Amino acid sequence: MVLQNTTFVIDEKIEKEFLHWIKTELAPAARGSEVYGGEPRFHLILANAEPGTKNFAFQLSSDNLDKAQEWLCEGEGSRLLAEFMRRFEGRAAHFSTFMAEIAIE
Repeated sequence: MVLQNTTFVIDEKIEKEFLHWIKTELAPAARGSEVYGGEPRFHLILANAEPGTKNFAFQLSSDNLDKAQEWLCEGEGSRLLAEFMRRFEGRAAHFSTFMAEIAIE
């Protein structure tokens, strides 16, 4: 299982518009893809890097790293994140990380 985490750092002033974008654009696109299983997870990160900003984590699970990377880097995810950057230029940033779970027992 692969976890894709995309962290968003946004200006507090665009929070309402950003949350609407997550709910109406990014989450439905991830749900509609054949790459990810289960519901996306979305979290407010409680530590802020800069005053006046909020940080969020958007997480998706996949059984296939190659397909997940393709969706994010070349496919629908790439298109949506490019749209995000145009729409919120200068008021937001993001970065994505892929992680694999490791048993600790």
